[in-house]
Amino acid sequence: MVIHKNNLHFLRFLLATLVIVGHAYALTDPGNTHYYRGHYVFSSLTALSVNAFFIISGYLIYHSLMHTGTYRQYLTNRLLRIVPLFYIVIILTVLACSFFFVPVQDRPYWEQTGTWDYLLNNLTIFRLTHTIPGVFISNPEPLVNGSLWSIPYEIICYLCFSALFLFRDCSRQKDLIMIAGYIACTAAYLAVHVFHLLPGSGVTDTLTRCLLLFFTGMMTARFLPPAGISPLTALLCFLAFAGLYYFRQHLFYEDLYMLFVFPFSIFIMYIAFVPNRLLPRFAKLGDASYGIYLTGFPVQQMIISHFPGWHPLANASATCLIVVPLAFASWHYIEKPILSLKYRVK
Repeated sequence: MVIHKNNLHFLRFLLATLVIVGHAYALTDPGNTHYYRGHYVFSSLTALSVNAFFIISGYLIYHSLMHTGTYRQYLTNRLLRIVPLFYIVIILTVLACSFFFVPVQDRPYWEQTGTWDYLLNNLTIFRLTHTIPGVFISNPEPLVNGSLWSIPYEIICYLCFSALFLFRDCSRQKDLIMIAGYIACTAAYLAVHVFHLLPGSGVTDTLTRCLLLFFTGMMTARFLPPAGISPLTALLCFLAFAGLYYFRQHLFYEDLYMLFVFPFSIFIMYIAFVPNRLLPRFAKLGDASYGIYLTGFPVQQMIISHFPGWHPLANASATCLIVVPLAFASWHYIEKPILSLKYRVK
């Protein structure tokens, strides 16, 4: 699907671990009172990491659309990659949280509606519930798995841009549609975040941002070969976007920094494809990024429940020691075998 010798596995692994570090500060010190500088730096890195995940997804999905035999195969590949592990994590989380339950109104864990609401709502993927009554109530934040929020938006991006499949053999029409789509995504982002021409909400704000990030990755895949990016160009692109992100509160419109996400995408793709001998070998270990991303948050909450006084970096380190081996095992014994089923679909 994509050039085989690349650093994408390592890059996504790094991004997933950075998300854990950022969440450690947010979960242990949500009021930002004790670890101010670390909280700001790592929460910024977490946001940038999630942005990078959507850009990389857009890049990979473009190649999947262009090289998958049928539309049915494309949808099957996407569902097999996202849904099975998502369901497994939800079910295992509900089971594990029974050990961290404090009775609510003397009702056992399995007899309260909140437990089943969490399970059944999250299994729909699009009706996410983030708390279970009585679970993690002594933690600074009672959320069970805040990382789940991005999965519905990822699936929406898969579906929205899959229309390009119809034009993949028509180069000129495809390019015109991609340019028009990118302009539309940018206009929607401006309308919601900057000019407030459309009613804003948590869903519309997040959706317009995710669509813009995802489509930026697709545009990068179509119009910018990674081999054509020089180190100086990559550095300047990163400094431009990072500077705008860091000083975004001083912009006339704070969310304008997202209009410069294309330079950030260029930097991400440079890192993903810069020639080297070491990082491509990381791919042989497997793709643990999705498992790390899904399981990191609840494991962090469990550690906070037992060791509430730990420094955020201690929490992040302990979490990584637990979830990284589990994620690699998940890839080899769950995700990879499930993905092999895609070859049965014509």
